[in-house]
Amino acid sequence: MKNNKNIVIFFCVVGLFISAYLSKHYVDVNINESSQSSICSVNKFFDCDELTKGAYSSVFKIPLSVYSFVFFIFIIFRTLVYYEKHRENALFCPFLFGLVCSITMFSISLFVEGKLCPFCSVLYLIHLLFFIKVFSPPSFLTFKYGFLWEIELI
Repeated sequence: MKNNKNIVIFFCVVGLFISAYLSKHYVDVNINESSQSSICSVNKFFDCDELTKGAYSSVFKIPLSVYSFVFFIFIIFRTLVYYEKHRENALFCPFLFGLVCSITMFSISLFVEGKLCPFCSVLYLIHLLFFIKVFSPPSFLTFKYGFLWEIELI
């Protein structure tokens, strides 16, 4: 199980670097009004610049990448402090929250904006890997019927 802890820390560090870059990119595009294209604007479909200028790139005028940066710091802290005692149970709810946010943003990017940001897509993938690959259901949930989690109350 120690290997899972190292995997979580590694992906959080990757997520921190990507979130930091996306935060800088947001400032360049929206505040400094830089006309220089970013490295993640590959073509009309993979266009980070247009998504960064869009209405869904911030919440309360704070870039989503800043929320992502704070999320990864929180996960690193929680992993270092609680992981040995509580294992994945300490991270199940935050990772579920991250996955729901990622699915929501992926859907908005793809179906509303009609574009994807490659770096944001890597963050979506990290959240998906956290939830599916690294963690099994917490001990208070049991896997039954092949597709449902059932909460054991006893």
